[in-house]
Amino acid sequence: MTINQILENSSLRKEMEKLWKFTKGKVRAETIKNHFQCIEAMEGKEGLIKVQNKLEELGHPIRDLKKFSPLEFVPTALADSVVLVATYVFHWTDRDIFQMGNSAPKFSFIVRLLMKTFLSLRKVFEEAPKYWQEHFTEGRVEAAVFNAKEKYLILRLYHWCHPVMCVFYAGYFLRIGQYVIRSKNVAIKETKCMNRGDPYHEFLIHWES
Repeated sequence: MTINQILENSSLRKEMEKLWKFTKGKVRAETIKNHFQCIEAMEGKEGLIKVQNKLEELGHPIRDLKKFSPLEFVPTALADSVVLVATYVFHWTDRDIFQMGNSAPKFSFIVRLLMKTFLSLRKVFEEAPKYWQEHFTEGRVEAAVFNAKEKYLILRLYHWCHPVMCVFYAGYFLRIGQYVIRSKNVAIKETKCMNRGDPYHEFLIHWES
């Protein structure tokens, strides 16, 4: 089901209830700050205020990010709610959500540090599980397949997330790959999804010479 179909067939409040019921664990507070920066870059300051107003209306106010330390843990559902609310407020399509995910690493000082430390694609791939564990208290990432000859790799995410976050993570993972893959033609596809009954989310990244 596409994001547009979800928007047409369900209310924001209903989707928020589902997100908070099934999204487990916590994530670094820096994630919310990065989400806000992405939204402001895409929709302007007034757009960000609209998202904050809607979050408050739904009972999840986030006004002053200064009260959070970037590395402290907050509910993952709270961070994911920012993306979900933005999707409804701006009537975003999959392409818009993907763009937000693809832009998010640019605002993360942790990602920038990671990219300076691990310059090779294989090293970044191997460190992906550790990177997830340092950011999230639930779920895990598996570096499943790395095939340099055929030019593809597979990441598996064992963590239920709302469908909007599947699209977001696809954009996010692609950006990480784009930082280290020496090719202008890099693409990603979610080949398995827990929202479709699979045991995990699977992302296939492939590239050309």
